[in-house]
Amino acid sequence: MELRINACKYKQDPVRTPALALQQVNSVDDSWGRRTTALCVSTGLSGDKLISKETCRHNGRRFKLEEEVSKHIYTEGAITGVARLKDCEYVRTGGEPLEIGLGDDIRRKMRLALLADGEYLREAKSVNDLLKTFYDVLEVHRTVYLKRQDLHCDMSMFNVLMCPRWAKVEARPVFKNKPPLIQDVLGESFRHFEDRTAQCMVLDVDNSAILRVGAMDEDKDLAYRTGKPMYIARSACVGKPQNNALSLTGVQMPTLTEEAERLYVKAYGQPRYDRFTDKIPYTFHGGNPPDERPDPVPSFVHRACHDAESIFWTMLDALLLASLRIRSHMRPC
Repeated sequence: MELRINACKYKQDPVRTPALALQQVNSVDDSWGRRTTALCVSTGLSGDKLISKETCRHNGRRFKLEEEVSKHIYTEGAITGVARLKDCEYVRTGGEPLEIGLGDDIRRKMRLALLADGEYLREAKSVNDLLKTFYDVLEVHRTVYLKRQDLHCDMSMFNVLMCPRWAKVEARPVFKNKPPLIQDVLGESFRHFEDRTAQCMVLDVDNSAILRVGAMDEDKDLAYRTGKPMYIARSACVGKPQNNALSLTGVQMPTLTEEAERLYVKAYGQPRYDRFTDKIPYTFHGGNPPDERPDPVPSFVHRACHDAESIFWTMLDALLLASLRIRSHMRPC
């Protein structure tokens, strides 16, 4: 087997080049779409893991290039929980980029190498592992959104891995403004920012929107409806904000146990906890719902809450699958 990244050849040659061994096929997309294929490979004696992602990219795609988004996210250093792009190139045949399709529907095949690997959510061995993973998914998503002004717009079962194995990158700059993650919260001891690794790894930023300075309503990139059908937010699915009574009034935040509240406040401070606490009867998630339904309904804009809803659907699916899988192993023979 051979992988070529920017004319650098990785093959079974232990003397001159690192060995590249196929570990597993992570996912294969529909044949009529981007035909994305993700492979997990191991490089040489170091044992570092790569995810080799191959996808057919439309010449007239409306989203920013994945390599551009990845570079933007990593501008101020590595952010734990987000896959780091090592390199990328167009797949070529006979010296020319490999293309599929005709006319205005031509797609070029692109190969990207990501310096990371992890476990598939469907293969979770315990419910607790999944819950820890999704805690970190929310913290990582919040950090990228608030600190790097990037909104993923495509959170799903296929774009999150758990228990990642991070490749070694010597002398790499590290993003210093990292939040406490689940290991820090439960351990009540904050690791140094260079050692603060997440329980999750977020992939596929090819549908992301790098937010402009100004009102989100004016950002054209956020007007597009994106997401996997099974995990897409309801508003993104129908192309307009939810206008039913429950969506307007909301549901009050659940009450944390005394121990959970203590750990949360110790990790993030009382102001952040209070911001989302309903102290008076008519607030929900710390906010005041509108007195009446908007008329007309405003245009759809993809917001962070839509990604959060997609994360919820992903978590629900993963928990149900894990519960069934764990129960099946617990049945007596």
